[in-house]
Amino acid sequence: MLLKSLRLGARRLATVARDPRFATVQDADLRIFESICGKDHVKTTEIDNYKTDWTKAFGGNPACVLLPASTEEVSAILALCSRRKIAVVPQGGNTGLVGGSVPLHDEVVLSVKRINKYFEFDETSGK
Repeated sequence: MLLKSLRLGARRLATVARDPRFATVQDADLRIFESICGKDHVKTTEIDNYKTDWTKAFGGNPACVLLPASTEEVSAILALCSRRKIAVVPQGGNTGLVGGSVPLHDEVVLSVKRINKYFEFDETSGK
């Protein structure tokens, strides 16, 4: 039943038109992203794992996937995207069930995968 509901939701989302108020990512934007994150952390190929959630019911075709290593890099990325009106989809573990962490169209995926080193976790207490 859940997968059937997800498929119906995905079909509805597929009919949502791209908002023309948002800019598309240009080569100049990619170069700036590379200067922020480093060239190896701006992906335009081999990004299938970032396009869909684990249900494979939702997904789009992101312009690129950005993998910042710090909150400062995230801030710089968001400043550029805000200034240029580039749509951003934040992505953590990409384990959601309703498509909230995957692009609908050609948004930039901002993955926090590399930032996990800043979080401490005590396996004994769970905190």
